[in-house]
Amino acid sequence: MLFANRFFVLIEKDAFGLSSGAPKLKPYQRLGTRGINRKNLRQVPDYARGRGDLNSKVEAMRHGKQKKQILSPSDVAYIKNRYNIVDIGDGKQLGTTGGTISLDPITSRYILTKS
Repeated sequence: MLFANRFFVLIEKDAFGLSSGAPKLKPYQRLGTRGINRKNLRQVPDYARGRGDLNSKVEAMRHGKQKKQILSPSDVAYIKNRYNIVDIGDGKQLGTTGGTISLDPITSRYILTKS
């Protein structure tokens, strides 16, 4: 038996408390259950992560946190793509969100409002 194989067998026995003199470790105390040997470094589980494909301004307006938002060109492109809008014109209603995208005549920028 090679030294490396023997060494790893001894380490495994020690980690799981299988050596003769040491008490057996409980499952939560074992090396593999503490996350030390994880293959990826994600600390937040997938079910608790936010969705990266949603726009924060639209979602804030949808949940009632904001009543009026000034939109950047990338926000306008996202809204046109997501809600299948070709021409905004005087204003367009965004699906069931209760919001309206329109052009502000004073600043000549697009705004998102919730009525």
